[in-house]
Amino acid sequence: MTLELSQILPQIEQAVDNLRASSREHALKKEIGLRVLRQQDSCLDQLKEKLKAARTTWLVAGLTGGLANPHSAPSLPPDFAVLAVDGSSIDFDRHRALSCYLLNTGLAYLRYGRPAEARLESYAALYSSPEDMALKDPGGSGQEQRMDSALLGIKRTVEEYARAALMVEGLAPGIATLALFDGSLILWGLTAQNFPDFVVEAFLGKGLLRHLDRLHQASLAWNVSVASYISYPGGADVVNVLRVALCPFSPPDCDRYCSFPGGGPGASPKERPCAGVAGLRDRDLFQEILKPGERSDIFVSLSSVVNQHYGKHRTHFFYLNAGEEMARVEVPMWVAEKAPLLDLTHAAIVDQCRRGRGYPVALQEAHEKAVVTGADREAFWSLVTRELMQGELSGVTSAKSSSKRLRWL
Repeated sequence: MTLELSQILPQIEQAVDNLRASSREHALKKEIGLRVLRQQDSCLDQLKEKLKAARTTWLVAGLTGGLANPHSAPSLPPDFAVLAVDGSSIDFDRHRALSCYLLNTGLAYLRYGRPAEARLESYAALYSSPEDMALKDPGGSGQEQRMDSALLGIKRTVEEYARAALMVEGLAPGIATLALFDGSLILWGLTAQNFPDFVVEAFLGKGLLRHLDRLHQASLAWNVSVASYISYPGGADVVNVLRVALCPFSPPDCDRYCSFPGGGPGASPKERPCAGVAGLRDRDLFQEILKPGERSDIFVSLSSVVNQHYGKHRTHFFYLNAGEEMARVEVPMWVAEKAPLLDLTHAAIVDQCRRGRGYPVALQEAHEKAVVTGADREAFWSLVTRELMQGELSGVTSAKSSSKRLRWL
């Protein structure tokens, strides 16, 4: 064994001590947060006005109703279906002879009632053309954006929505159906880097949002809902509402009053009143409020990418006590504002988590169909190398790549 565990044991012990201390501080912040949450729930009009005027350096949730109201799960119809999609990939490898990547999309269609039905499928697609490896500006500017790991993840997400839309369009209308995805409806990766507009348009306008349009059209014809499920969410959008509520300035303005360090005078982080709840996650509060099966009120994401691009698909979300964990469920606006679709989403996810022992069983099945193992990757690259050699093309990889697969004495 090359890892000398004895060298890091003292560091692990120190990390545990630090965690113990931070746990005490976290418990105190949670107590403050719950108190403020319940106080603000009784004066929502004032809070909404304060939120409207606030200028914060962190993402704040938009309010559609209350803050601390639990909502019990509605009843499910006798016949319904859940369609779940998940994806995996084999990334491009510059040490390989062929420049390419592979996307594998897993799909699970589970119909409950009469007749019951289960369809488990996977769809693999190879991308190797110059157009697949770099996006070019269709406007003729000459700009191009090389595919990287971040864009590959976004492309995989878009492919999941494309596959779901195709599946829904092929279903017989009439049965209540929930199309369920893993992760966020928001393409956060597009905000992580300053991508050109043509890249954003390719993955959003002509990608995810176009497929959401297709799903929305299906929902107009019959009872089809769309949701994404985020396990163990790290969001603090609702906690940040409480930070605004605690701010003594009117209107709250982080850059003006609390710039620190640099950028002008301001209160230090520990002196800011909002520090009383800073560091909490939304799940910390809702796990104290919601009983198993209950959801929170509906909130709105005010992220810049949603504000600028999503339109009728604006992302709404709620927190759900799934039994084993506090999950965040995101839905498009047209689901949030239509009670039958919202009720179907809530009830079906609770049922799925019960069947899956804490996690939606349809997503579990879709993941199993999508996952690409280490053995799968080796078999894929072996197949690529064989085909290159049969085509009398060089299958040579870099020396670094070869050395990782050979054992030396």
